[in-house]
Amino acid sequence: MWSIKPRAAARAERTRRAARGGEGDEAALLADFELYTADSHPSHFSVKRPAWLTPAFLGVFALVSTALLAFLPDAAPRYRALLAALLGVPEASFSLRLRPFFLAFFWTFVLFVAGSWGRRFKLLVTLTLGFGVATLTLDLLFGALRGALGPPLTVVFANVAVGFAALVLFAWALLRQGALPQDVWVGAVRRRPRRFALRFASAALLSGALAALSSRYLGTVLEGLRGVGLLGGLGPGVVLFFPLFVATLAVTEFLSLRAKGEGARFSVAFLVPALNEADNVAACIRSLDRAAERYGRVCTLYLVDNGSRDLTRALAEAELKRCRALKGHVLVCREPGKSKALNAGLKHIEEDLVVRVDADTQVAPTLLTQTVLHFADPAVGAVSGLPLPLTGGTLLGKLRAAEVYLNQGFVRLGMGAIDGILSMTGVFSAYRRSCLDRVGGFAEGINGEDTDIVLRIGRLGYRLVNDPRIHVFSEVPGSLSALREQRLRWFRSTFHVAARNRSAIRRRQGVRGVFSLPWALVQTVRRSLMVPVLVYAGAVALLEPSALFLRGGAAVLAVIVGLPFLVSVGVLLAYRRFDLLPFTPLYAAFRLLRAYFSLEMLFTLPLGRAPEPPNPNVIALEGPPRRR
Repeated sequence: MWSIKPRAAARAERTRRAARGGEGDEAALLADFELYTADSHPSHFSVKRPAWLTPAFLGVFALVSTALLAFLPDAAPRYRALLAALLGVPEASFSLRLRPFFLAFFWTFVLFVAGSWGRRFKLLVTLTLGFGVATLTLDLLFGALRGALGPPLTVVFANVAVGFAALVLFAWALLRQGALPQDVWVGAVRRRPRRFALRFASAALLSGALAALSSRYLGTVLEGLRGVGLLGGLGPGVVLFFPLFVATLAVTEFLSLRAKGEGARFSVAFLVPALNEADNVAACIRSLDRAAERYGRVCTLYLVDNGSRDLTRALAEAELKRCRALKGHVLVCREPGKSKALNAGLKHIEEDLVVRVDADTQVAPTLLTQTVLHFADPAVGAVSGLPLPLTGGTLLGKLRAAEVYLNQGFVRLGMGAIDGILSMTGVFSAYRRSCLDRVGGFAEGINGEDTDIVLRIGRLGYRLVNDPRIHVFSEVPGSLSALREQRLRWFRSTFHVAARNRSAIRRRQGVRGVFSLPWALVQTVRRSLMVPVLVYAGAVALLEPSALFLRGGAAVLAVIVGLPFLVSVGVLLAYRRFDLLPFTPLYAAFRLLRAYFSLEMLFTLPLGRAPEPPNPNVIALEGPPRRR
């Protein structure tokens, strides 16, 4: 975690008092604050919003939703009559209660988004007209297919299609009208094998067949799960498809990883940015030394102190002298910003592989022996693993561990089977140095430099590998405010990185550009809507309780718990983390907290056109690499 931790800050304060006799404390603290916010809130592409803004939004949203729902009984018959006239049928029956939700969300969001009223009005027109056109078009399409699908399926598919269209529209509107980074064009230098597209298609077909068979032969069981809120209301076949799709790919990738043999030997450089890490830096260096010793080759450490106000630099230099298999340097980068520190360190590195590790992280002794073998394949550009919590005994540590196994150990593992990995943890990632040179280093002035760098390496045509057998251990936030700051930064990074890599989508650069990046945007928006969905459900229940078909409240419970609860249990069982199973009910509540932070993040994205910060990245040339 890139932040000033309370213990480190307190120790830094005591050190300054001892050195200065208590003078200059205020200026020092202000300097610490500048370093802290350089990465938390990039000045070009984010704005700070007060904590009360999101509760106020939810309150206004509840009022707007109630007003639209009260108007719905008068408007719905007229809309159905319009559909029937356009389709040339006596009656067009659609469930329209989902539609006011998106209109209420769009209209309320425009009131609270950061930007001038002119830009807000432009966003309002885009969202309203876009949603109206998409809704009418899809309703007409599924109305025309009513005879082939049947009335029940027509209603289900129409609602799913309209909901998905609304998510895509919202994400697209923010990308187009938000003050986000400029697009960076990256051309492929390696050809992408066709096997990844074939795997994608095969897994989709197999998962669709399994979902259909489950709906047919396990209908009683699945209905029971829906009755207790463990499956959503879109139909078991629809809900089961994606988990089955990812599971199929995850098994494929895991078997492929296990088939790896011993690889070639590479020279290795550890790149460690550090800011006020006096409590952690010595343990980090000791763990890197053990990993280098197990690797059997002297490795070099480049630790970049990013203007620490505590004893980070002195402790790092002292610990480095005690290392057996690790040599290196403690460098200084006074410009605030983690990416600036990383790029400052890159200027000194000549080794084959660059292993980036956060200073509050400890690695397993087998880190290099497990990581380096993947680079024996010249098509591999970056490798990562599971960033487990260092303080795993705390409640937040348990919840974070469950999150890591579900996200990195399941979803990201599955995406590796189709070369669709979008991001790798900044806590630990290993890169081929030639790839870093080709893409020009880390992006500065944005959130998500760790995701951006591997996405651009992937756009070059190199594979990204996420091996769940590789473990590193890092700190977790120690307070709710620290967790909030971390998640706002993480969720905002999806939009920053997507904006910088728009051309990956436009040019359809592999599975990553066609599927992973657009899907990440849609999923971020979907997560942001979880809390408003609950508020909207309350408004519907207040006006007409029977309209939601709540199954005794199970439909609302499915929003909070749902299928991810079952998936997380299955993943933890697969990894034999039985100790985490008792915390899965709390993990459901943790997901809701993440959803609240994701909603809050949307209000930190300003409308407008922001200037591009310095450090434009080197753009890769199109076509295969030239032979020398």
